[in-house]
Amino acid sequence: MRRRKQWVIIGVIFMLLFTLITGCGKQTETAKLELIPQDMAGDVVASVNGEPITLSDMQYYIYNASMIRLYQLDPTFSKGIQGAEWNKKMDNGKTLEETVKDDALRSAAADILALQNGTKAGFDFPDEPKQQIENSMKKFLENYGEESFALNLTAMGISSGEAYVKLFERTAQSQNVREDIQTDIGKYITDGTKLEEYRNPEKATVQHVLIKSQGGKYEDAFATASEVYEKAKAGEDFVALIEEYNEDPGATETGYTFGPGEMVKEFEEASFALDYDEISQPVKTAYGYHVIKRLVGAAELENFWMSEAEIHADMEKMKKISVEDIMNTVDKAQDELRKQAKGE
Repeated sequence: MRRRKQWVIIGVIFMLLFTLITGCGKQTETAKLELIPQDMAGDVVASVNGEPITLSDMQYYIYNASMIRLYQLDPTFSKGIQGAEWNKKMDNGKTLEETVKDDALRSAAADILALQNGTKAGFDFPDEPKQQIENSMKKFLENYGEESFALNLTAMGISSGEAYVKLFERTAQSQNVREDIQTDIGKYITDGTKLEEYRNPEKATVQHVLIKSQGGKYEDAFATASEVYEKAKAGEDFVALIEEYNEDPGATETGYTFGPGEMVKEFEEASFALDYDEISQPVKTAYGYHVIKRLVGAAELENFWMSEAEIHADMEKMKKISVEDIMNTVDKAQDELRKQAKGE
């Protein structure tokens, strides 16, 4: 069950600030905040099979990676962005800033690889994502103006409207490919490739059945979840069980692919503890009881693609990127939006 903090939602975050803390568009000094000079936005800092990742792209991925790491370090987010210790050593031996840059580069590469391999596999990319974001932009600009739009973009680590459209479409379409992978993974696999060998310690793909503990249709949630578990262990089709029992309105039969910090703790720990095709006993969370099945899926395929891809990073340019500066600017923009929402 995907229940992440709102500021951690990757992809969907493009709509988040617009709908929840939209400022009134008044002229303020904060509204002039700038992540990077526009003449630097197109600087190429890395490439994936020849496709460039610009500094403008990287800022957005750094923002998302930072929020996920900060949430992992402090789930209450009590210190906020300003309290982040970017030079703190992590368990991997790198600083928090270095780790965030690595995460951001991998996330950007993963999205690009999904699009590249989706194209190779003949995936029919829908037009809706680009149309959706362009319509959203037009409506927002009409209602609030360019200054408020720029402030909202800064609060998401995005430097321009052009970057906003590109990044939204990239993340939305890459997610469409990941969902297609779970529907028909065979068309994405090279003959003879054993994806089990590409287990990704940072991501898992699972299906699940949720039986709500409150407000659901079953009187005894645990007993019903146990019934689902026994049927699944006996070999009944898990997708059929999802269709019959599941009470998670956001779930689909294709399942979820996620990394640390993206799901509630109990669900995440149970998922990563499973082997492929293994089914969990009922796992209790604040939402109810989950019966989880781990799959070979997008997580493993992503690792395979990464191993085959030509990924190059300009280390000198990467070193010059300041995660702290980017996040401090984002924090100031978000703070201004909160003040405007309160009418201050």
